[in-house]
Amino acid sequence: MNNQNINMGTPPLPKQPQLRGNSVRAKRFATHCGPVAPMYGTANTQGLVRSAVAKTNVLLTLCCVVFVLCLVVTTTQLKAQTLKRSVISNAGRYAQSDSMKMNSTVGQSAIGRVSNAQQLHNIGFWYGVKSLFGLPNGSSLVMIPSVVADIGVNVHIPLILLQSKDLQRVKAKTFEAVIRYNPHVLSSTQYQCNRSNDSCRITVTGKLGTNDTLITLPFLTKLGNDVYSPLVIESFRWIEAPKADISVQHGRIDFTGICHEGDTTRLVYTVKPTAFLNAFPNPAVSSTTVNIQLGEVGETTLALVDLHGRVATQLYSEQNARIGEHVIQADVSNVASGEYFLILRTPTQILSHQFIVKK
Repeated sequence: MNNQNINMGTPPLPKQPQLRGNSVRAKRFATHCGPVAPMYGTANTQGLVRSAVAKTNVLLTLCCVVFVLCLVVTTTQLKAQTLKRSVISNAGRYAQSDSMKMNSTVGQSAIGRVSNAQQLHNIGFWYGVKSLFGLPNGSSLVMIPSVVADIGVNVHIPLILLQSKDLQRVKAKTFEAVIRYNPHVLSSTQYQCNRSNDSCRITVTGKLGTNDTLITLPFLTKLGNDVYSPLVIESFRWIEAPKADISVQHGRIDFTGICHEGDTTRLVYTVKPTAFLNAFPNPAVSSTTVNIQLGEVGETTLALVDLHGRVATQLYSEQNARIGEHVIQADVSNVASGEYFLILRTPTQILSHQFIVKK
């Protein structure tokens, strides 16, 4: 009876797990290590699970941070394109297309801030997300310079590719442009004019070459209803890349030796004044041809001056220059890229003309 009470008061031993196999190794494990704990629910397994969950949370957090940073960068770029800044120098010009306008000094033109934030573009350093992560569409800034000419002369107006990006990637080689001008004072000597009231449009085509001048447009100046004519780039496109972003900068041609009074425009018979006729090419890489008109005899100089008033190079100097037209071949190969002014000095006058050197 006493033995029975002792057995009833002793707790039963845990049931030994079944070890497969009758190997010596299995028997030794059962003898020295005791009962085998079940695999599920142990502290070691729970720690592994918690570690995996923690790693997953870290990865999700990193993904969220990257997404937020992308949103911040995108918002910053779009807002940056809408900022308006005051023009601090008259050396800059503006460029515009159908839906955007670039207010500019030279620095603003390079940065490329525009007035319409919904219009993404590839000009300057501020690019949209489409430009950063998508396939390139290519971009171009095309311009016509402003020139001065007499009545009854032939002039050649260049169409210039001022800036470009990713044109080779999109295989842009052939272009088509529509130019509008005043047919009363200009007559195209090479292209057929499509006239509508007081406007005339010509369509020109060409191929991208090795220099910045895409094509040269020949005109004949004539006496008409105004003293100038706008030179407007109404449209421009690359045939191989119709989705390329295009911005344009219009030009004009002003006439000398005429008088505009009321509705009457007439020639004025006087000694021709001292004036810049044109400088071509402009922008120039290594050389340019400058046409000037002198209205007096005497010491005359032509210099290239930077925006700080420092002389970059002396282009022409004559102690006893004659009256009339002069053609000056100017070498700018040793001049750094940038914006300059051609300064013409005569005994009684100082004239300036904007000029660009682009390497």
